[in-house]
Amino acid sequence: MSWKRLLKMILLVLLTGIGGGVAGALFHVCLDAATSARILFRPLIYFLPVAGLCIVLLYQALSIPFDFGTKQTVQNVRKDGIVPARLGPGIFASSILTHLCGGSAGREGAALQLGGSLGAMFAKMAHADRMLQRLTAMAGMSAVFSALFGTPFAATVFCSEILWAGRLSLIGIATNLIASLLAVAVTRLFGIEAMAYEVTLLPKVSLQSVLLTLVLALLCAGLSVIFCFLLHKGSHYASRFLPNPYLRVICGGILIIALSFLFPSGDYNGAGTDVIARAIGGSFRPEAFAVKILFTVVTLSSGYRGGEIVPMFFVGALFGALFGSLVGLPVGFCAALGMIFCFCAATKAPVASFLMSLELFGAVGIPFFLIGCIVSFFASGNIGFYDRKVYPMFQKRG
Repeated sequence: MSWKRLLKMILLVLLTGIGGGVAGALFHVCLDAATSARILFRPLIYFLPVAGLCIVLLYQALSIPFDFGTKQTVQNVRKDGIVPARLGPGIFASSILTHLCGGSAGREGAALQLGGSLGAMFAKMAHADRMLQRLTAMAGMSAVFSALFGTPFAATVFCSEILWAGRLSLIGIATNLIASLLAVAVTRLFGIEAMAYEVTLLPKVSLQSVLLTLVLALLCAGLSVIFCFLLHKGSHYASRFLPNPYLRVICGGILIIALSFLFPSGDYNGAGTDVIARAIGGSFRPEAFAVKILFTVVTLSSGYRGGEIVPMFFVGALFGALFGSLVGLPVGFCAALGMIFCFCAATKAPVASFLMSLELFGAVGIPFFLIGCIVSFFASGNIGFYDRKVYPMFQKRG
C-alpha cells in the first residue's frame, strides 16, 4: 500500500469516525425526544398510519426503493461499498417517525444504514477505490452503531462478522476500531452515556447451572429462528398481498393501534429499553416476549423503519427472565443471558456477542456467556436477520 493511499485511508476513517459520532449522537437525542413525547402524549399512536404515509412519500421523494433496508445495505457493502447517500436522511427521519407514533422497532438497523451511507459518501467524495469504499462504509456502520450503544469493541467486530461471514480482516478490524472509539468519544462530548446494566445475583459455576445455561441457549436459538422466520415471511406476505406501500403502512398502522388497545401498558411500543432494564432488575410479565414479537413483526413488515436488534434484546431478556423464574436461577442474570444469546443467534456474530456481554454487563458470568454464545450460534443454523448463505460452515456440501 502506497503512503498516499494509506494517508487517504487514515483521513477517511478519522472523518468517518467523527462524522459517525455526530450523526449517532444527534440520532440518539432525537430518538429519546420522540420516545419521551410518545410517553407523555399517548394519543400520538393514532397518527401512526399518517407517519407511515410520510415515510413512503419520503422514500419516493429521495428515490430510495421502499424495500431497501439493513439487509440490502449489508449486501451493497459486501459487493462494492456503494450505499446511496440519500439513504441517511431517509432512514433517520423515518425511524424518528416510527418511534414517535408507537411503532415497535429498534435503532441499530437505522444505525447501520445511516453509518454505511455516511461512510460511502465520504469515500465517494475522496474518489476512493472499491476496497477503500468498502472499508470506509464498514467503518461508518461501526461508528454509528458504537455511538448509539456505547460498545466500541462489539461494534468493531460485529460489522466485520455480518459483512464478511466470520472471515475477520485485520485491516477491517483496525479501521472499525478507530472509527468506533472516535464515535464514542464524540458522543461523550454530547453527554451521552453508554448502555450498561448491573447484574447483582449470579449463580455458582456448577454442573446444574452450566446445563441450564446450555438449555437456555438452545431455547434462545429456537426463539431467534422463530422471530427471524416471522420477520422474513411477514415482509414477504405483506408485500405480496398488499403491494401498494401506502395501503400496507396504513393497514399495519391500524393493526398496531388495535394491538395497543389490547395491551395498553405502552411497553410494546417503541424500542422497549426500559422494559429490558426492568427484566434485568427482576421484574417481568411472562407473556411479554411473545407480544413484543407480534408488535415488531407487524411494524417492520408493514414498512415502518427502525431495527430488529433492540426488539430481539427485549424478546431475549424477557424470555430469559421467564426461564430463570421457572428453573430457579437468578431472574436478572437469566434475562442478561437471554438478551445476548438471542442477539448472537439472530446476527450470527458470536465474537461480537461475547464482547457485547462484557461491555453491557461487565466481567460477570464470563463462562456462562461464552458457552451460551457458542451454543446459540451453532444451534440457530443459517436463519438470521441478514443473508447468511455465504457463511462457510452453514453451506450445503455437494
